[in-house]
Amino acid sequence: MTWLEIGFNFLKWKIKLRWKNGKVSFYKGWYDFARAGKLLHGDICVFQRIEHPQIFEVAIFARRNSLKFNTLGPQHGKSLMKWLKVVSSETTISGEMEMPRLFIDNFGASMTETVHLVVADGSEYCVRYCAFNNLLYGMKKLFLKYNVAENYVLFFDYVGRSHFFVYIYNKNYFDILDGLRDKILLRDVLNSTKCPVVVLSDDSSDNDAGIENRNSIVVRSPVVMDETLNTESNTCCC
Repeated sequence: MTWLEIGFNFLKWKIKLRWKNGKVSFYKGWYDFARAGKLLHGDICVFQRIEHPQIFEVAIFARRNSLKFNTLGPQHGKSLMKWLKVVSSETTISGEMEMPRLFIDNFGASMTETVHLVVADGSEYCVRYCAFNNLLYGMKKLFLKYNVAENYVLFFDYVGRSHFFVYIYNKNYFDILDGLRDKILLRDVLNSTKCPVVVLSDDSSDNDAGIENRNSIVVRSPVVMDETLNTESNTCCC
């Protein structure tokens, strides 16, 4: 393969590829694309193949959503690691999502079976993590709430203690909650994970109402347990 055709908003650029020692880099044509897309250092480009194997549609995300691994940790106001997933049609049906190998290598050993996904509107969704196949199970309720469909992009900010702050981008690459007036921010979630808190849950598995949960954080909405977790198709295989 010596070239790719990439584009966005019905605009296309033919990019020449340069191969060296088994690695490929973009060569002629890339500068024109980068200038048209107003790319900056740290911006993320997600390439999605469409029809022809050498033609890709590109989604560009600002550098504030960088995937750079952050070794400083949440005590400096940043997440431990950020990663993204492009939602497939299979994912919307199964409610299952695979976690990246790089994240698992760094944090998999400390992950609990229950994982908490916090969204900017204050909602918290509890899903299940299976260490055997590195899958998150039971995400259907989150998908239904925000009408997540194929080609949506989910960013996961890991803040520790099996908690993620989740950003949801639609097919047009816009944050669906960007215009929300009263929303929580990443720093709110980071601050909430510093100490144990009490969460009231209507989950029947709790022994008492108001049980102390050291893996939970305070959000404005009640904890939302995904009802699909109890179905046979979404039961963790661990």
